Amino acid sequence: MSGPQTIHLVLLSHVSSHFALPANEVISGSLAAADEGAHSPCLLSLFGLMPSANKPLHRLSLRADPSLSFVFPGQLQLIEIQTNQLHPLPALMQARSCTPLLRALVEHEGAVLALLSARRLAEQLQSL
Repeated sequence: MSGPQTIHLVLLSHVSSHFALPANEVISGSLAAADEGAHSPCLLSLFGLMPSANKPLHRLSLRADPSLSFVFPGQLQLIEIQTNQLHPLPALMQARSCTPLLRALVEHEGAVLALLSARRLAEQLQSL
């Protein structure tokens, strides 16, 4: 019998908001200059959230569209979760969701993370 399966995620934390992307869909992540936030799409803006002052700014690129990058003010962390911590949204909830980026909820260290679709994120960022 094999042990529990695991998945690697990139955790993006900003104050009390926690997002995650499949690690194999993120091709780069680095610190960004403070002025890049004014010229690049910000993940938080897709959720109507405003960045807090004095948070490190990161630039990320996705495998779905390597030419497109976005910024995220907050902390990045590579995490490993077991598959039983992953809770996909039921089809009816996905169909009625106001946020098509949301694919699943993840339990991690007492917090609930929003697992985002990297493909849909790239599509939304292209439309900005």
